[in-house]
Amino acid sequence: MSTNAYSQSYSIPVLSRQSQLDSFHLLYPGCKEILGDLHIVGSDISNVNSLSDIEIVAGDLLILNTKIDSFLGLNLLRSAKSFRLLNNQ
Repeated sequence: MSTNAYSQSYSIPVLSRQSQLDSFHLLYPGCKEILGDLHIVGSDISNVNSLSDIEIVAGDLLILNTKIDSFLGLNLLRSAKSFRLLNNQ
């Protein structure tokens, strides 16, 4: 998976822990577009607040087996190839 932040490309693994999400804005400052898929998977995950700058996911956005109670962190998201939310408790 790649992102475009300040005209740079990055490879991002599946986000499977809350700590990975919490540090996203530090590792990829200003990231507004993800050029590939974004998979957020894991029962440890309770919020997506640090993804608040993301506007576009060019690939699939999958949120699976999480405990997210608010999706306000995705409020700027305006485009994704597909969006699937499965087993959010």
